Amino acid sequence: MYEDNSRAMHSFKTHYTVLMGDFKAKLSTRESGELKLGKFGIRQRNPRGQQLADFMEKEGLFMMNSFFQKRPHRK
Repeated sequence: MYEDNSRAMHSFKTHYTVLMGDFKAKLSTRESGELKLGKFGIRQRNPRGQQLADFMEKEGLFMMNSFFQKRPHRK
């Protein structure tokens, strides 16, 4: 799936790229060396979350929702 997303992203010349979907991933907060995640994630990271974090680092994407603090019932 990530290879298909990567091919689709690189086949278009755009200024901004928005990749949305339900990846069934729990990303938690940023770990050492990660710049694409904010400090306001939730829960612990699962294996799908690690795959998504690796994909975002490789493609230069950001998890924007994790950069803003929200109330616990809004996460």
